[in-house]
Amino acid sequence: MRKLIFLTGFIFCAMVAVAQESVTGLVTNSENEPLIGAHIINLNNIDHSAVTDETGKFILIKFQETDTLLIKYIGYQERLYIPKEMDALNIQLTREQRVLREVSVKAVPMGAEVFAMEKLKPLDIYLNPASKADPLVAVNTTASSTTKDENAAVSFRGATANQTAYFINGVPLKNPVKYTQLNNTGTLSIFNTDFLRDVTIFPGNPPLEYGQSTSGAIILEMADRFPKYQQHSLSLSLANLGYSFRNQLNNDSHVGVFTNFQFNELLQFTNPRGLEDINSFRSNDLGVLLVKHSAFGSFKFFQYGLMDSYNFAFNHPSYKGEFVQSSVRSISTLKWVYDLSDFTFSLIAGNSYNQNNFEFGNLDYDDENLSPYLAGHVIQEGTSHISKIGYSYWGRENHFDGQYPLYDFALSPENPSDELSYTASSNIHEVYGYHRHSFGNTALGGGVRVGMLKNAQNEISYQLQFSQQLNKKLKLKLAAGKYYQNRIAEETEADEFITSFQQSIDIEYDARKLAFTQSFYRNAFDHKNVIGSETSVNFRFSRKLQVNQNLSLLDNDNSFDWFSRSTIDWKFLPSWSFSAILQFFKGQRYQMITSSTYSEQLDVYSPIYENGSSHFRPYRNISVSISKLMQLGDRLSSVWFFSLNNALDFKNTRDLEYNFNYNYYSKNYLSRRGIYFGVVLNQIFEPK
Repeated sequence: MRKLIFLTGFIFCAMVAVAQESVTGLVTNSENEPLIGAHIINLNNIDHSAVTDETGKFILIKFQETDTLLIKYIGYQERLYIPKEMDALNIQLTREQRVLREVSVKAVPMGAEVFAMEKLKPLDIYLNPASKADPLVAVNTTASSTTKDENAAVSFRGATANQTAYFINGVPLKNPVKYTQLNNTGTLSIFNTDFLRDVTIFPGNPPLEYGQSTSGAIILEMADRFPKYQQHSLSLSLANLGYSFRNQLNNDSHVGVFTNFQFNELLQFTNPRGLEDINSFRSNDLGVLLVKHSAFGSFKFFQYGLMDSYNFAFNHPSYKGEFVQSSVRSISTLKWVYDLSDFTFSLIAGNSYNQNNFEFGNLDYDDENLSPYLAGHVIQEGTSHISKIGYSYWGRENHFDGQYPLYDFALSPENPSDELSYTASSNIHEVYGYHRHSFGNTALGGGVRVGMLKNAQNEISYQLQFSQQLNKKLKLKLAAGKYYQNRIAEETEADEFITSFQQSIDIEYDARKLAFTQSFYRNAFDHKNVIGSETSVNFRFSRKLQVNQNLSLLDNDNSFDWFSRSTIDWKFLPSWSFSAILQFFKGQRYQMITSSTYSEQLDVYSPIYENGSSHFRPYRNISVSISKLMQLGDRLSSVWFFSLNNALDFKNTRDLEYNFNYNYYSKNYLSRRGIYFGVVLNQIFEPK
């Protein structure tokens, strides 16, 4: 505790606030005409941004002499503005000098977008007090999330994480999580929020424009443009050193690069008790985004690579030693979009590759996966409707080579193992059609998707969606459908379809001080029938203080489950932010071992489980963070952050660890109390 108090005091003392005042300004065009509704964004204090009135004037409160402004107005070039003095600011914008037909930025319209539960912009993710600036962690704080193991992979509405579909630039991904995290569950995703355009969330009834989900879908789209100024960012924390670069090469070409190196030494030194089982971890990743807009359409290319390794102490009744895992991953996406009058054409190609190695006792194997993807879409969009048809091919190949234990209770290197080497593949062709029509405040949508496997087995998905804007504040959504997901069965190495039937009712209320969402749903899958209720309430007490409360209740085949998440975001001082998240949910299910039998041949004990199962005590976690925005120069700013995870050090049981003959056990816990702090430096260069 003394160390914690010292570090907290050190960080607080290192952050010094400067004097602030209000300033007025005027935004005009090159003809000195006032621009109404122009956005003046204070990059150093976003909460104190402004919008011009009917005379083009604005007022910025709590303005600092070193603040940097970003001015945006439709049809005009963005301008980065650094005031030279504190008098009235007169800012002039220049019209975009480009032929819209030749360089228009065209995204593939999403037909089911109006039926989505939520759409997140990068700023929404950064301002989420529990997101860790990670998009999937932000999704896991919503009422629809029923994730129980602190994993960034999202479980929606009582389903498993592998039933959720993830798409990046239209390309499906099966494993979007980094596994080099401290609790071996993958607490961060592979996505860099700086490079995202938006994240669209469907916790249920996923859009058949994408498919391959029996639960929900998360659609991530990379940015189409970057601002006209050059930005360099450097992040340094107890476990990470990162760098990112974004720049507009010209009016129609954009480039972005990010890289991160993760390590364990400093974090373990600062948090010795909670990380005593970690021997080492390393992670290196690199991402490149290239965007080009031309008369021949918009091209977007994204390449991501990750290498990581993780070594931790693992105790099993039959053997205690080091569990070593390593992986290499590569993700490539290429997207072309062409706009022709009311029609939009797009082609999407991608490939996902990963190779994993696992070693422990008599376990030693390599697992290699390759997933090429190709899709084409034709979209016709009118003032009140959108129609989409498309085709996709998704190939998957899995190669397994190595040895694995012959008995799951005998893991010593001397215990028998079995050699296994096989290659399994899956190739699915899909065609779909989707249509949505709007009638005033009412929208009606529906779609069909057909999947065809190489063994001539076919499956069909279908859905109907309804949305009604009852008044300015109240909205009703209804949806129902059947959905499938194609998998390679591990036992038979053959293709199989998993299906689900879903129905949902969503009621949304949004007022100035209060936002409220109430959902009821049913999801029948894998011989299970999940019925649930989700409630989300957002209290906007002021621009400085917001509180969000999520509560999820569900009945999973007569097994009652519940989740409660509360988040607090409080800007208690200028450029200071405090956030907290309080999470509580029903503990994990487990099965006790009551006795064991001794095997003379193997010289180990085998467990005997009790009938039925029990639950660990409820999960509890209260985490807080504090951040401070500090200007270090005309074009250099910094964000300092400090977080305290599991502040009250609740012991949330992950599993039970037994001794050699199973007559004694101890508990393994999820994340214990831990401190984390660091700084992000942002350097910008305005074009000449």
